[in-house]
Parts: sequence; C-alpha cells; structure tokens
Amino acid sequence: MSVLGAIVPLFVAAVAASCVVPPPLQTEQVDAGLNSIPVMVDSPFQATGTIAIPRDQQEPVTLTVRDLDQGDSVYVFFYVDYGLPELGPPLNECRASGGKSDRQLTCALNSLCYRIPSPDDQLHFLEAVIADRDRLDSGEPINRAFPEGTGLSYRAWLMTCID
Repeated sequence: MSVLGAIVPLFVAAVAASCVVPPPLQTEQVDAGLNSIPVMVDSPFQATGTIAIPRDQQEPVTLTVRDLDQGDSVYVFFYVDYGLPELGPPLNECRASGGKSDRQLTCALNSLCYRIPSPDDQLHFLEAVIADRDRLDSGEPINRAFPEGTGLSYRAWLMTCID
C-alpha cells in the first residue's frame, strides 16, 4: 500500500467524524458584548462658551445618549461645582431604559441654580456624568460612586445662573 493509499482513508475518516457547522448569520443578542461606554452625542448646550441657565428653568432639555449595549439603561447625573469645595450630590438626573443604541432623555434642569446666590456673577462648572448603571448610595468618590464595571463618560460646560 502506498503512502497516499494510507492517508486517504484516514483523511476521509477524520472529515466524516468532524462536524462543520457554519456560524449563524444573524445575531440573537442585542448586547455589544464587552461593556460599551455610553456617550452623549447631542445636547442643546453649545460645545464652547458659557451657557446661561435661568433660575426658574422649568422646561426640560432633551439629550441623546448612545450606548451600544442596547439592553442597558442609561443615566445622566448633573453636578454643579462638584469638588469646589463640596462633594455634593447631583442636582438633577434623568434615565432612559434600553431598547436601541441612541436614546433620548428628557432631563429637568430646575435645580441647577438651587445653591447659587443671586445675582450670580461667577462662572460655574456644570458636569454631566453619563453612566450605564445607577449611582451607589455610599462609596468613593462621595456622591459619585458607581458599581464596579460601570461604563462612564463625561461632558462639561461653564455656566452661569440668570434671574
């Protein structure tokens, strides 16, 4: 028996014993796999310059947040002058449940000027923390602790409060 004659039956047996299954062509999961970090892709605030927030701001704003983990809820927490010097809680927050990558959140801003005396002639640091999990009630950093593995991103503006 030749070498080729001995190899061919082994090759045929190996192919017959193995099962070749093609991968599915459609995905069954809506999740992005590894944790995708949510990001704000649209807001009514200018990217540069100072934004003026009326003290009696009653109209909510609409933000668009993108999270490729479509099963995750997304949260936006607004802080004013966090760490300057106080480590206060978010003054406003909003949430949208999952379902698609781009989510529109309707966020109240009526508390952003709550602690700022009138008239306001100072610039303030307004920060939006975008997360795919809710804040923890305790932990470090104070009022900004999140569960391990939380996807976080940040947007910030300079703001002033107007009467």
